[in-house]
Amino acid sequence: MDITKGYYISELIVTEEEITSGIITDSYYKYYKFYENGIWISKNTSETDFNFELFISNLNLTEIKNGISENNPLDENYNFLYHSGKYQILDKKLIIHWSNKIIDKHSFTYSYDIITDNQMKETNGKKELNKITMEKISA
Repeated sequence: MDITKGYYISELIVTEEEITSGIITDSYYKYYKFYENGIWISKNTSETDFNFELFISNLNLTEIKNGISENNPLDENYNFLYHSGKYQILDKKLIIHWSNKIIDKHSFTYSYDIITDNQMKETNGKKELNKITMEKISA
């Protein structure tokens, strides 16, 4: 099972957060790329035609792969530009680890059941990741 070829995209994710002035609703897709050395990169975006290949081609992948920063960069609206972390595969489960020491001061672990090479489902059964074949973009 090779999850490093191509990339994955989630189904539309909808979240609600209650604040004092009401409820904030957000909807987005989560794109994932997994690398051979146990490193992953993801991007959340509401764009249905987001060019993830182009996006990751503009990142410093060597820096990300050689030493995971626990301080993923923020955009001008203080949202994460991308997320990165480590992953492992245990008995047909993809375990994703992420932490950010500046913003959250927490670590998070997510688990996906690997259904096939092309599909994963969040262990609690709510979200799916579907594989997209990715062509290499020349530099």
